[in-house]
Amino acid sequence: MDDSCENDVPPPEANEPFSEVPPSDQGSAANAKRADKSGKKREGENLTEWERISLELGRKPVFDYDKTLPSYDGFLNSDLFGRKIPFHYIQIMPGPCDAEFAYSMNMFAAQLICNVVDIFRGRQKEARVERVLSEACMRKLRNASAQIAAQMKKDVRIYAQLGLLPITVYYVDSWLVSPTCFESTVLMGIGGRRLCSNLKCVLKGSAWKCEVADFGV
Repeated sequence: MDDSCENDVPPPEANEPFSEVPPSDQGSAANAKRADKSGKKREGENLTEWERISLELGRKPVFDYDKTLPSYDGFLNSDLFGRKIPFHYIQIMPGPCDAEFAYSMNMFAAQLICNVVDIFRGRQKEARVERVLSEACMRKLRNASAQIAAQMKKDVRIYAQLGLLPITVYYVDSWLVSPTCFESTVLMGIGGRRLCSNLKCVLKGSAWKCEVADFGV
């Protein structure tokens, strides 16, 4: 017989049971299978970021994402718009949904974007309106206003389309991200030109301050 085969391990006998898992690990493997079948997540496995943070803090998530987020639907009534404007408000945080707060914040967003567009097209606003905007937001808005003002002076059609026609608000969709952060999307138009705007407001002390205000086609 060849010497190279003397130290080879003989194959298992036909009646010897074959197992991929060592006997010492069979119990833990069975427990893992039972845990998987039960549908329960093991710690650190397939967890969302919110669940992971909650586990690190040693508590359960404060909001059950299997449930529908609190929301409110209604209409804005104001002489400013001359018509009822539908709005949808959603609260991405635990707690009851306050209908009065939802209405006031959506009205705030609708009025704010109208003022933002007016400032953009060169119309003067009261100081209290400008104070709602953050310094960075106001600076960007003035820069954009200077550029569009130069274009309106060169082209009468641009001035007629953007500078003269009224603003119409069609729909407001907003959500309270946290107790100090409110965001909104407003569908609007200048004459027949449809626009979509985005707002982000942060609570500073007792007043909401707009940090982001943009709009476009």
